[in-house]
Amino acid sequence: MRLRCDVIAKASAPKQGGKILVGTASWSDPGFVEFWYPKKMRPADRLSWYAQHFTMVEVNSTFYSVPDPMLVRRWCDVTPQDFVFNIKLHQLLSHHSTPAKLLPPALQKKLRLEKNAKVVPATATINEMLRAFAPSLEVLRRAEKLGVLLLQLSPAFSPRKHELSELENALQLTRDFRVAVELRNRNWVEAEQLEKTLDFIRERNAIFVNVDAPPEKHFTIMPSELNAITNSDTAYLRLHGRDSRAYITGKSVAARFNYNFTQRSDSEKHWGSLFRRLRRRGNCFELGYRVEAPRSPAGPPLPGPLVRLKRWLAAHHMTLMTIADTPHSIALGSAIGIFFGFTPLWTMKTLLSIGVAWVFKSNKVAAAIAVTLHDIILPLMPAIFWWEYKVGYYALHGAQPRRIRIGHVTIWDYLHSDVFVRLIWPTLVGSLFLAIPSAIATYLVMRMLVSRARSEGPPVRTS
Repeated sequence: MRLRCDVIAKASAPKQGGKILVGTASWSDPGFVEFWYPKKMRPADRLSWYAQHFTMVEVNSTFYSVPDPMLVRRWCDVTPQDFVFNIKLHQLLSHHSTPAKLLPPALQKKLRLEKNAKVVPATATINEMLRAFAPSLEVLRRAEKLGVLLLQLSPAFSPRKHELSELENALQLTRDFRVAVELRNRNWVEAEQLEKTLDFIRERNAIFVNVDAPPEKHFTIMPSELNAITNSDTAYLRLHGRDSRAYITGKSVAARFNYNFTQRSDSEKHWGSLFRRLRRRGNCFELGYRVEAPRSPAGPPLPGPLVRLKRWLAAHHMTLMTIADTPHSIALGSAIGIFFGFTPLWTMKTLLSIGVAWVFKSNKVAAAIAVTLHDIILPLMPAIFWWEYKVGYYALHGAQPRRIRIGHVTIWDYLHSDVFVRLIWPTLVGSLFLAIPSAIATYLVMRMLVSRARSEGPPVRTS
């Protein structure tokens, strides 16, 4: 099987001068939603607004799932004629650990895979995955809006454990497309390995992805001083920010790449060199890079609890949106975490959340993140527990409880029968009246948000 895309040859034809296409990784980035899009703008209207300000976008949702052709057709309908979509190839093709449940259901059934099984990127599996992408790519091809396919490899793909020849199958099957290869392990471009890597990519007419990254010689950070050109028509540049500490230790995508390019720097000379080298060849080229959302002027200061909640959402929202799992699994894990967050189980909440998430085969990371919301509303928890105690006491005894003085409760009090019966058991029963509705609401909202983030837009209504 070989995918074809005739529009690529047309799009890459030599032109006078050079053309720079500027865009971001996803148009549904939380930073855009919070700081840039007009307030109360419908999610369905964001892409058309985005396309008024940028000339291309790197579709991130395709890293997790195959887009519906009807949805892709809507993308084309709401964007200008010269707008370009760069498609990030599915994580299975880029040597990321991939659970079977992230494959299309038909492919799972065909390969007879259990949902929690890890998929080996064998030739037949890659072949089927690309075949599943074909209808959506065809929609973009016919609309003449298909740009580059981005193969973004895992940092675990290193020259110590892997060979570049392992990419041969995917590159051969997509050789009628423009394919950009982004390596995320620095060892591929160190010392004598550099020329071998560039030669491999150049010989297959693929595009080496250059990056503007922190000045740290960490194995996951590619060197910014490298401005290699392996394709005569197209160059690809991604901006990763300059904060070394955030890039290495950040626990979410938003935290790792949170950097404002606000001042002129030496890198501008570096980028200019890249542009001039292509322009001298007289070819069309693209510069695709990820930028952070423009910032709106700061409003009035928020109350302390809302500031903490905002920080929590900023730190964890993108992580939840980009976990390599299904929307159902992430939503169920989040619901389990929220459920235990409202129970009087104190020191056991996180362990119980992870354990129950494992039992129900939902995402354990999402459960662990969601339960930490308890830390944000900690000042409110005494009032919440008192309300839960009164409700639980009434449910058990049919009467209002006498006012009691609640002191510090430890895990050992759970083993004290008198304390457990008088205090903990009524509070645990009462917590169900808050935890269960909160968990259900969390599941529904999270499933909608993750599904929307993965699809980069709402479902298309058909007549």
